[in-house]
Amino acid sequence: MLPSWVHIFPRLSISSTRRLRILTAQILSDLLQLPDVRSKLLFSPQYAETLIESWAVLAWDTDQQTARIAREVWDKSVSWKSSEKDSARHACAAAQL
Repeated sequence: MLPSWVHIFPRLSISSTRRLRILTAQILSDLLQLPDVRSKLLFSPQYAETLIESWAVLAWDTDQQTARIAREVWDKSVSWKSSEKDSARHACAAAQL
């Protein structure tokens, strides 16, 4: 199932049909709620690049509803948290510049 989804996802994310783009974002949301599927899609090099590129297109879609759904899925699925040590190290490095 995943190879097929990753294969058609880029085409669906740029469809000229607004409703199809919305459904694509909603299906992505549903898939990423499944832990096994999420880890395969986000952490497998064979899937991640294609998925993230097309996801970015959806997140900046001209249709506000499509963009909102895609961004909400991103916020729920991807975390950019760093440890306190990393934050302190970056702050010290920035202060030295």
